[in-house]
Amino acid sequence: MRSTCAATALLLAAVCSRASGADPLCANGIASQQQRAPTRALSACRPLPPLPPPRTLTGGYEQCCTEGVVAQARPCAAYDAPCTLHDAAATAALALDQRALKGDKQKKRKKRGKKADKKKGGKGGHKGPTERPDPYCSYGILAYGNTRCCDAGCTKCGAADCAKDKLGAAACCGNDIRKSHRVCNTKEAPCLVTRFKQKVKPLTVAPGSIRRETTIGVLPGPPPKSLSLEEREKKYGVTFDAIVIYKSIYVSGSSAFLVTPALNMLTAATAVDGSAPAQKRTTVEGAGSSQARCAPFLLPVPSKRGRALVVAAGAVDDSLPRKHERGELSFDDLRPYIKDGKSVQLIIEFNDNNTLDRALQGEYNDRLVKFAQAASKSKGDVSVRMLHEFNGDWYPWGVFRKGNDLATFKKAYKYLVDKLRGEYDGFTFQFSYALQNGAGFQTPIADFYTGLEKHVDEICVSVYNLCGVTYNKNRPIRESLNVWYQQVTSFAPDVNLCIAEMSSTSYCDGKPEWITDTWSDLGEVFTHFTTINWFLENKTITHGEKQRNWDLNSQADIDAFVAGMDEFRKLTAPKSKSKSKA
Repeated sequence: MRSTCAATALLLAAVCSRASGADPLCANGIASQQQRAPTRALSACRPLPPLPPPRTLTGGYEQCCTEGVVAQARPCAAYDAPCTLHDAAATAALALDQRALKGDKQKKRKKRGKKADKKKGGKGGHKGPTERPDPYCSYGILAYGNTRCCDAGCTKCGAADCAKDKLGAAACCGNDIRKSHRVCNTKEAPCLVTRFKQKVKPLTVAPGSIRRETTIGVLPGPPPKSLSLEEREKKYGVTFDAIVIYKSIYVSGSSAFLVTPALNMLTAATAVDGSAPAQKRTTVEGAGSSQARCAPFLLPVPSKRGRALVVAAGAVDDSLPRKHERGELSFDDLRPYIKDGKSVQLIIEFNDNNTLDRALQGEYNDRLVKFAQAASKSKGDVSVRMLHEFNGDWYPWGVFRKGNDLATFKKAYKYLVDKLRGEYDGFTFQFSYALQNGAGFQTPIADFYTGLEKHVDEICVSVYNLCGVTYNKNRPIRESLNVWYQQVTSFAPDVNLCIAEMSSTSYCDGKPEWITDTWSDLGEVFTHFTTINWFLENKTITHGEKQRNWDLNSQADIDAFVAGMDEFRKLTAPKSKSKSKA
């Protein structure tokens, strides 16, 4: 291997990156055209689509747009595509940063940091002895491959021109933060984040936290293409605790656009208020970032003569159906499941433009009150999820949607919760994040929750494995959830967490193993999760794109799911229940 890697620098990158998962020169991906621009410190390495020529990219914003790739903070020095390419100076700085965080130097840095704090006072966001430690950067802006925590007020954190930020380089630039020797374990932003250097391990789990009351729900998908909840229980030989149901509310008889659950697809349609139609957007499941449009990039395609031709790619099919398929909110649709003893995980979507303003003006009150009054008579166990994936811009209620802001979102969320609680106090209210903020938006994750504590019963997140669609290697849930989980449990340690939606595609070998590992990690590692919802529906997004085959499509998938769920229940069952079963 050494002799092979030593042949040339390019061969070194191509061969060694395949073994380690890193691709520092984008030898196994498609580099953006901007990578050679001297004014651009960061550029993108896009994954090579797993399709025969002519290749087309199907991964959405996080795969085809430079900004979307860069926003994921995946340096190619440590990851394969999609990842961020650095120029020589940035690469050298990254290597220097990694060395600076190792060995005995850490103790020396802490000592120097204490002395520096005394001299600098509050400069750059420092607040001396009264500052609050933020080990997972929940109250700052996490950047630079999850190694830096910028001040929450920065607008250019991680950008090439971060020094021009109004808060200055000391608060918003990675190298300056490193030189400050401030570690987030004992300081607040700006500071160095060291907790994400190691993956989550069972050793971090508090004693006794594994055994807990849990709820397992499933979205079974619409018949006849998908099995119903009852059919699945019979076929799998299991009993689910809950069913996941999507229902919509809109002011007029037709919704403003189609929103596909878990896929963040918005399709232009006639707006109910006569305004311009919503711009179509595409995002990657669980990634939580989107943009209205992305300029097509160029893909090399082999020609008959063996030379690479360059073709435009990235166009999106506009031939999606306009009809909202889930039906309008009615408690009658929940009654059969409640009567059967099931819990209901209900997602209410407000499918109008200007959703937040409409909510605050009371335009949804009649239907919400009617629904809550019916629920109060049934006394059923209903969890309500409203304004989900709020930390994006793809839904009309998203904080970063044009015309919206965080303050208005919080007012609307409180208003809607209070309206339902006023009629029935038995609802469980779920506050559901996208896994990451929409691309380019740097609001600290804790800021969305602050002030809503009394209106939130569970904090949720959606997570998917998109192997074979947007990347070519299975991503374990432990890797996907680590940052979000550590941040949320640091600012809301006593709040139960829930998986809003979850599944894996079947294109890469190892889906049964992914399912098994996911059940295990949710049981032993991510012990704050008490509600687990699986999204078991095969979804066709657009013509020409691979189907999101989330369902259990093989006997091996089913066997892994059933065995994993059984072990999860045995592992997490409170001692009294486990003894009674024995």
